[in-house]
Amino acid sequence: MNRLICVAPNPAIDRLYEVDELRPGAIHRPTLSAAVPGGKGLNAARAAHTLGADVIAVTILRGHAGRWIEERLAQLGVGLRAAWAPGETRTCISIRDPRTDGLTEIYDRGEPLAPSDWAALEELVADELATGAELLTISGGIPPGVDDDAFGRMCRAAHESGVRALVDVYGPGLVGALRDRPWLVKVNAAEAGELLGRAVEAEREAVAAPAAE
Repeated sequence: MNRLICVAPNPAIDRLYEVDELRPGAIHRPTLSAAVPGGKGLNAARAAHTLGADVIAVTILRGHAGRWIEERLAQLGVGLRAAWAPGETRTCISIRDPRTDGLTEIYDRGEPLAPSDWAALEELVADELATGAELLTISGGIPPGVDDDAFGRMCRAAHESGVRALVDVYGPGLVGALRDRPWLVKVNAAEAGELLGRAVEAEREAVAAPAAE
């Protein structure tokens, strides 16, 4: 069984613009513009699909942006189960200036989500777990309005179904997930530092971080 369930709790349209030079207060005409179904969870689903995995993305979509994401995933051949909620799916913007390192990133938090809409997502996850899978991945942040144990419940559901849970999350959602001991946890230095309340910068600190309470 190589099936992979990718939970995308807070999806987005990810837009990338490249400009000749990023200047505050100026009008920019991009030399490159691209848009993809994004947020960590859908990025994971697209990447796994590209690598040949049997993937189903489970997410919450809203409005016209949600329809665009649905249509684009269908074009890419990525399986999708979506709960629909009022409002509009967020947009995240990255701007690349070739003259500098890194990206300038503007990430919308997303609109608050009603508990009933999140419950609909959890029901879809339960349905997919019941059909069998090798892994359940949860990637990204908890949408505004959703309780901190939301990811923990999904990890428990995966464990009860005999499915390994892999989480790539941050903030309160990470704390909730860790209580249920997922099979694998992926965090960067900033996320680990936020969890532990101290900087994680050197290699020695990174090695020690997983063992910290």
